[in-house]
Amino acid sequence: MIDIVTNQALLSRRKSIKCNLEYFESIINLLSQSQKNILTTTLEISLEKIQQYPYNHVCEIASLLISADENVKKKELEFAKRIFPDLSYLNNVDDFVHYYKIMKRNLEFTDIRDWAIKLSVRQSYFFETLIDCISDNEEAYHHFKHFLLYYRDDIFYVAKNIIECDEDIDDDELYGFTALVMEFDTMLFKNNIVDVMPNQTESLRDQIDNIDDTIQNEDDLHELNSESVISNKNENLEIYLSELNKLIGLNKVKQEVMSLVNLIKIRNMRQQNGLSNVPMSLHLVFLGNPGTGKTTVACLLANIYNSIGLLSSGHLVETDRSGLVAGYVGQTAIKTQEIIQQAKGGILFIDEAYSLFNSERGNDFGDEAISTLIKGMEDNRDDLIVIMAGYPELME
Repeated sequence: MIDIVTNQALLSRRKSIKCNLEYFESIINLLSQSQKNILTTTLEISLEKIQQYPYNHVCEIASLLISADENVKKKELEFAKRIFPDLSYLNNVDDFVHYYKIMKRNLEFTDIRDWAIKLSVRQSYFFETLIDCISDNEEAYHHFKHFLLYYRDDIFYVAKNIIECDEDIDDDELYGFTALVMEFDTMLFKNNIVDVMPNQTESLRDQIDNIDDTIQNEDDLHELNSESVISNKNENLEIYLSELNKLIGLNKVKQEVMSLVNLIKIRNMRQQNGLSNVPMSLHLVFLGNPGTGKTTVACLLANIYNSIGLLSSGHLVETDRSGLVAGYVGQTAIKTQEIIQQAKGGILFIDEAYSLFNSERGNDFGDEAISTLIKGMEDNRDDLIVIMAGYPELME
């Protein structure tokens, strides 16, 4: 019987998988139309099916491991149903057996091991095709690398818990898990998503023991049960995103903001539940001429980040060189530190940031302001975001 803590853990993981899928969809939306056309042509599936692939893939992994020992267990189905509540074939053993027969006929696999091999090949082909297609799109590729690492964690979690429904690990379960994981890890390493190839000689039992459980204590349960607070924040988020979408033009900015929001949702959920996150910086550079909406977007972004729990207050402090640089030795650092403290909990928006760097003036205090800013950004990285803005040609 799954206890209340595990039920809450499953709910949290289900939300995490959903957020990751939304994140992936927003990454696809960052692609140009020509890149989307290349993807659909190469993969020979529609854009909608491409966006749904990660979810369908992890569902298929779950189904493979449930089938692995040829003895479908009710406990395995109960776990999978909590993670994937929309899958009707998980309702009972008979429905699942019927689904398995259909899959075997459609995918033309001979046994579980053959299914695992074919699934791992499809997995690598899909993700490597995406990497090849979007690697020259810096924004999409940056987000896609984060997605892959979080997605791998989702696969591990689902596989681990299905396998642990059995007292003993069946040879076919071991084969299926290892084939899929090794192929995925190889794909990540080969494409420089990870720097070090994971130890594939480590036993499966050690691997699944090393995966963090999702919920550890009553404080986490209390966090998850604060439904009214979460509901209010979600309503505020929708309001601010709606205001962003009402701005004329800025389609690329809107898509990037949605990708950032989905990424941060995943990071927050993982942090709340004791899971590791990929290190990253959320500081930004806005390029554009005056009147292009940089300050407006920064203000909305402060409120959006507050709504998803990234910033504690969500206010915006706007400044420029005159607000950071003083005229005498030793005053610039103090002045810059004061601005950083004012902005803590929100966004520090520095307009015409290029003016802080002036290589033509020898006794300029802009460098001191930059050094102080860098230290302040690092010291307050959990509750401060800095946006530097200015003319594109001067910022470069």
